Amino acid sequence: AEEKAKETSEEFAVLQKELSFARKEKAKTEAVEKEMTSKAEEKAKMIAEELEALEKELSVAKKEKAKAEASVKEMTSKAEEKAKETSEEFAVLQKELSFARKEKAKTEAVEKEMTSKAEEKAKMIAEELEALEKELSVAKKEKAKAEASVKEMTSKAEEKAKE
Repeated sequence: AEEKAKETSEEFAVLQKELSFARKEKAKTEAVEKEMTSKAEEKAKMIAEELEALEKELSVAKKEKAKAEASVKEMTSKAEEKAKETSEEFAVLQKELSFARKEKAKTEAVEKEMTSKAEEKAKMIAEELEALEKELSVAKKEKAKAEASVKEMTSKAEEKAKE
């Protein structure tokens, strides 16, 4: 019985040591686990905060993108409207220019025709003037001859009257 009690006592001492060791290991494990849990919770908190900040930035970015898209859409619309107006103005100006060119061509044609007629008339008048000058020259010669003849006849008649 003493032998058995001694063995049991030794086994009990070994078991107590093992239990003590197991408790220390459990305490260490729990401390490590607690520290790791604390670090993990801290990291999870930081990640959650970063995520929240990123979500806010994303929200701001989406709003900015929406504003930019609205601004671009408005600017595009204004530019298209301006282009349409400019295109319409250009079409009107092209029509006016075409009309002005036609009018200019008509005016030039009329001017050319009138110039041609005026030159023709001036030529005719010059020819008539030349013919009249010739007739005048002939008439002056005839008049001079007639005056000479009258003078001679007068002189002869006076001579005859004297006799």
